[in-house]
Amino acid sequence: MEPAKGQIVIDGLNALTVGLHELRSKISIIPQDPVLFTGTLRKNLDPFDNYKDEEIWNVLGQVHLAQEIKQLPAGIDIEVCCV
Repeated sequence: MEPAKGQIVIDGLNALTVGLHELRSKISIIPQDPVLFTGTLRKNLDPFDNYKDEEIWNVLGQVHLAQEIKQLPAGIDIEVCCV
């Protein structure tokens, strides 16, 4: 929904001048409460399929999770579910 008045400015750019798809692909939120979406772990980490598996494994290594994920039967392709 577009605002009735005023504007939303992000880094000096009026957000209304950017297409919705482009805007959504350029910003993200980091909620205080962690959330997993139904699907694979890979899809949760890279929902737009922008990165190769090698890059995802590299990041998992940087946050010290690679060894734990490698022990899972399907690795990053393991299905996660929200309850």
